[in-house]
Amino acid sequence: NPTVKATVTHSDGTNQSGVKTMKYKLNTNAAKLGTTATSYDQTFSSSGQQVTLSIPTTGTTTYYLHVLTIDNANNPKETISKAIKVVANKHTHSGSATNGGGCYTTKYYHYTYTVNDYCYHTRYGSADLNGDGKKDFFRCDDCDDVWYNDVNNKPAPHLMGSHKASGEGTTLPSGATITSQEYKLNCQKTEGQLESYTITY
Repeated sequence: NPTVKATVTHSDGTNQSGVKTMKYKLNTNAAKLGTTATSYDQTFSSSGQQVTLSIPTTGTTTYYLHVLTIDNANNPKETISKAIKVVANKHTHSGSATNGGGCYTTKYYHYTYTVNDYCYHTRYGSADLNGDGKKDFFRCDDCDDVWYNDVNNKPAPHLMGSHKASGEGTTLPSGATITSQEYKLNCQKTEGQLESYTITY
């Protein structure tokens, strides 16, 4: 909650009998509380004391400080402060997902791109043709290429075909075709997030 500091001086200007009761209450009502001491929930320890007033608010609220002074001759007086206006300043996203700007600064793409289908010879079968208990050759299940393990002549990966795929993100792969784009929030704040308070009095 925001706070306001207030310094209040109590004096007995009538009969100089001195002050015996100094109390206060903060509320949102400009009408008088009256001079009953129990209507005030806080007490000053001395005249001229500075107190810190905690002001609960989630929007725009106006508060008033009610001060009760009673002298030793039992003459009470209520004093009401000027309005203390508190405004909770909340974040509102600026810009738009369509056009960017303001809080929307990260460009985000939806796209299609070509994926090449290579045969990497990672799936294979094996056989022992000469009966020596060793695997003589490997056959690629992707393309039926065959190579002999003895001479390590495994074929290099080669292109078998290609297919279209879709993706999204803040960067584009080479040769991608943009299907749509938008802007993402990058302000690191949420809509309605409290940013600060403005207090006038």
